[in-house]
Amino acid sequence: MHAQRFPTAQLVFVAAALIIGAFVVSDLVLYTHWLVPTLARRQSVPVGLWLVVFAPLVLAGLSGGLMLRTNGQVVAAATASAAGIQTYVWLAASTGAPGYHKSYAVEAPLLHWSVGLLAIAVACGTLLIIGRRFRQWRVRRSAA
Repeated sequence: MHAQRFPTAQLVFVAAALIIGAFVVSDLVLYTHWLVPTLARRQSVPVGLWLVVFAPLVLAGLSGGLMLRTNGQVVAAATASAAGIQTYVWLAASTGAPGYHKSYAVEAPLLHWSVGLLAIAVACGTLLIIGRRFRQWRVRRSAA
């Protein structure tokens, strides 16, 4: 039995939603409610804690890449993910959410929506490409 093939738009939407959801979880749960309360007793944050905070985002990006079949889907998902993340950051900064008081989203909106959007799209695209390459490698290996 073959797996059902989903339309391109659905794959892109799911991949982008995974990344955006993981970013929100990383920010609201892991960073704001788990890491920030421990900052008073630390001089610096160990790398291992940052890895935990960013793990959902990395896993979502790699998982999203596993679903995508073409480079066009990767570009679309990376762009949609970046737009969603930048919108979340802009909303957080505009409403004065903790940690967003000094944000380019409010103080330099042109920079936020141009360079910031591009940088986030490249980061998301990198994760998606790695996931897609792993999928291709797995398919080739199983065919051999």
